[in-house]
Amino acid sequence: MFVDRRLTCAVPSALAWVALGFVLRMIGLAATVVVAFSVADIVAVLLGGGTVEEVFSALVTIAVAVVVRAASIPGADQCHSRAAGAARAQLRSAALRAAVSRESSGLPADASQLVVSGIESLEAYFASYLPQLAYAVATPLVLFGVVLTLNPATAWTMLAITPVTFILIGGLLTVARKRAGGHFRTFGKLGRFFVESMEGLPTLVLYRRDEERGRRFNELSEDFRRATMRLLQMQLSSIVVMDLAAYGGAAATMLVAVAQVARGDLDPGAAFAVLLLSSEFFLPIRALGSAFHVAMTSVVASRRLFSFMDEANRSGAVQAAQLAERMTGTGVELSRVGFRYPDASADALDDVTMSAQPGRITAVVGESGSGKSTLVAIIAGLRHACAGTVTVGRVSVVAQGSYIFSGTIASNLRLALPDATAEQMVAVCRQVRLDEVVRAEDLTYPIAEGGGGLSGGATTEARRGARPPPGQARDDLRRSDIEY
Repeated sequence: MFVDRRLTCAVPSALAWVALGFVLRMIGLAATVVVAFSVADIVAVLLGGGTVEEVFSALVTIAVAVVVRAASIPGADQCHSRAAGAARAQLRSAALRAAVSRESSGLPADASQLVVSGIESLEAYFASYLPQLAYAVATPLVLFGVVLTLNPATAWTMLAITPVTFILIGGLLTVARKRAGGHFRTFGKLGRFFVESMEGLPTLVLYRRDEERGRRFNELSEDFRRATMRLLQMQLSSIVVMDLAAYGGAAATMLVAVAQVARGDLDPGAAFAVLLLSSEFFLPIRALGSAFHVAMTSVVASRRLFSFMDEANRSGAVQAAQLAERMTGTGVELSRVGFRYPDASADALDDVTMSAQPGRITAVVGESGSGKSTLVAIIAGLRHACAGTVTVGRVSVVAQGSYIFSGTIASNLRLALPDATAEQMVAVCRQVRLDEVVRAEDLTYPIAEGGGGLSGGATTEARRGARPPPGQARDDLRRSDIEY
């Protein structure tokens, strides 16, 4: 209930940083215990008439413990930040690969939201929630053992309240998961609508549908605002509940400690130690209650992210298997191929027979809607012919809308071949005449979003060339692409 197993295990390097941060926080907890016992010693000395040397020794111990805690807590925070950075880098890379593999099917708004907003939420899971969960579980157990040596009644009171707090958190987690899921779905719907509207704005203006579209956008924005307010209201209510549980538990512990002092079962110095440790006992659980809201947003985002990646991987695996079945030669042979889209009244392709051999340019020319793109999709294995036979060698498809991501030449090429060497990348850049790279052999040449500042077509060709096939099926070949 409290941990998403797949998300937690998805980034082992992040878990290593979380574990190191946990160790540092436990060192800080040990320093807090030392401070509490030293304060108890000072109180006992003052009430019992001890020496100045004993007080001075306790003060020195407190100073050392404070220094240790002051060093360990920031160190733990730094480890958690590194865990978030590792998770961000690895998951974003995986999401970008999935986005590239689904380029032709195209879910640009979903992809951008998952890569940006979704992964930002996942950072908080590793930087905030997961470390706090480990600390909130370990701290009560450690402090229970410590307080048990001072006064068993007080220790058992603290431990008895802890399960109630975790039960409250579990119930709130269930509600938060539903609210966060609804909020994220509304956000995704709004984002998709916005991207679609921007891409189709000229058409909307041409047909005078832009105002109608704007009204619909306002309605979706209002739905998103309401979903956000419901989520915030639930978060505020849960914070109040967690405050009552945490501070109520600390108050109950203090009352039991005072009663034990009144009965003579607990000396005043030890009572001071119990009072100091009671807040440290419940506050990590209280902080966990605040962090679980982030966790639920992260879990919802991770499930969408993994679903997106799984679908892309399945699609890529199926396409690769289907293509492998047909790779019986090096050329392309189509015999009496036919194809009809579902629910269509006419064939997109009818009795098509053709041959294309490696090393030669074969152009398929026709009017818009005559089936050229469908033919390329069948050759590439993205669609399956309804009639006839298709025999192909190894081909790749260069679509007219291949997306170039912001970053560098190397990062774009490695989307196609993650382990490509510098020599391989420079070689394919030279093949497609990417002069900006070839001149300086600089694979860190910066690229703006969409390929700004660089030849997008050449970069696309270079990406395909990172894993060179003997033939390519190109969709919508332009006149400028043909060499004379």
